[in-house]
Amino acid sequence: MKITDWCISKGLKAWFTQGFDIRFVDEEIARCLYKIRNHHHMITFAWDNLADEPTIREKIELLKQAGFTKNMLRARIQFYVYVDSDEDYESGIYRCRELKKLNCNSYVMYNIDNIAT
Repeated sequence: MKITDWCISKGLKAWFTQGFDIRFVDEEIARCLYKIRNHHHMITFAWDNLADEPTIREKIELLKQAGFTKNMLRARIQFYVYVDSDEDYESGIYRCRELKKLNCNSYVMYNIDNIAT
């Protein structure tokens, strides 16, 4: 957080292309992400596993408590949704729909190395 605080104090913009692990977001990190929202195009996380749904919901709620409104979530929060194979297709659709209900964006990442059957 020292780095993000320094970037904000200098008026620098940052671009974290790989995304953050939302499982590590706590109240302090959520507040920090809120502070950098205008210094960053899109804050990206990942939702790879359907079993993580309770955690995803809990952490999005932390972002809201830190100050992210519905419009800010739509404008600034994105999730990579990994789909490993055709068997994961329905799970990927479900995760995208749930993220939309939570006012977040989704970006589907399909495993192109899997051979379609």
